[in-house]
Amino acid sequence: MAVAAGGSVRLRDIFGKSFRLYGRHFVDFSFLAAIAISPFYVMVLATGPTGLASPAWAVMGISMILVSPLLANGAITYGVVQDLHGRPADMLETLGALAPRLLPMISVAISLTLLVALGALLAAILLTAVRGVLPMSDAALGGWMLLPPTAVVLCIFFVAAPMCVAERAGFVKSLWRSRLLTKGHRWQIFGTLIVILVPDIVVSAAARMVALSMRGYTGRLIADNVVQIAVSWIVETIFIAFLSVVTAVFYYKLRAAKDGVVHAKVADVFE
Repeated sequence: MAVAAGGSVRLRDIFGKSFRLYGRHFVDFSFLAAIAISPFYVMVLATGPTGLASPAWAVMGISMILVSPLLANGAITYGVVQDLHGRPADMLETLGALAPRLLPMISVAISLTLLVALGALLAAILLTAVRGVLPMSDAALGGWMLLPPTAVVLCIFFVAAPMCVAERAGFVKSLWRSRLLTKGHRWQIFGTLIVILVPDIVVSAAARMVALSMRGYTGRLIADNVVQIAVSWIVETIFIAFLSVVTAVFYYKLRAAKDGVVHAKVADVFE
């Protein structure tokens, strides 16, 4: 499974390798993703169905939505690189190895959240300026405020979390190195996000409809909410775990292509 130094980065290879890796470690990687995203769902469960309507809770919820996948990404990177090096990707060993990297990973996640917020602010200023020329609803305005900056930030800093874990880098170096590694490959990354996130949205919407159709089945509102949240949690766990595997493989391929690093050298950063 070695990658030749200076090799090309092809999405077919990345997805093929990611499917095989996720299949071999489905339980472990899904469990790590479930742990990473659990704070958001615990908050939703604690605040109730209307809790996120509060501005403070809404900001916290959006932050968790952005931060949690990055934490899952960093956690799963260790297991992916161990597997690529022919070593067992033990879950307990993974958690132990990641403990010292938790604060840097959180710093990377917070930094990306702030960059998205800054991009949304700039987009809001621009859209407000042209709103008189191109009339749009508040909902459309809100969507355009978030989508472009989020896409740009994710494509540029796509491998920041794996960088933070694999190279023991601080958040500044992780962001800077990710910017360099992703240059020339951002359309590939954008396509990767579309391929994964669109099915995620479709499946999540279908699961939500099924859960809503069951509302009232238990006869208790709290139980109904638990069922709905549990279904969403399971769906997002699977998709976020797979996206994290893809991101880690992307990092591995980019380093091999741009830095001339084969898998043995990438894995040696954990020694």
